[in-house]
Amino acid sequence: EWAFKLSGGYVLPYGINVAAMFTSQSGDPLAREVRFTTGLKQQTALTLRMEPLGAQRLPVQNLLNFRVEKRQKLGKYGSVAFQFDIFNTLNTSAATAMTMRSGTTYGRVTAIVPPRIARLGAIYSF
Repeated sequence: EWAFKLSGGYVLPYGINVAAMFTSQSGDPLAREVRFTTGLKQQTALTLRMEPLGAQRLPVQNLLNFRVEKRQKLGKYGSVAFQFDIFNTLNTSAATAMTMRSGTTYGRVTAIVPPRIARLGAIYSF
């Protein structure tokens, strides 16, 4: 298991702030499972791992987020900050969950990293 995070920011002319954050992390460890339902006397079903945990892994997740911000003073009334964010800038669609039970759905991706999202915002401070 590993994770790496790198972030930084810079102030451009006219008080415009730009920032970026890159995150990379290893995929979760997985193992094939089998569900037994016949030949059991005390239980109706039993699920067992058929290989050691970590025999398979989800793909590495690389995420890049950006922010642009401009702060403006409103005299003696405070200030307002206008923000523009882009999450998952690289639009990665790495799997975050997968069906590991043997059968027709084995290896089916059940969740991915959320798509690229843009956000506009304003913060008023007084």
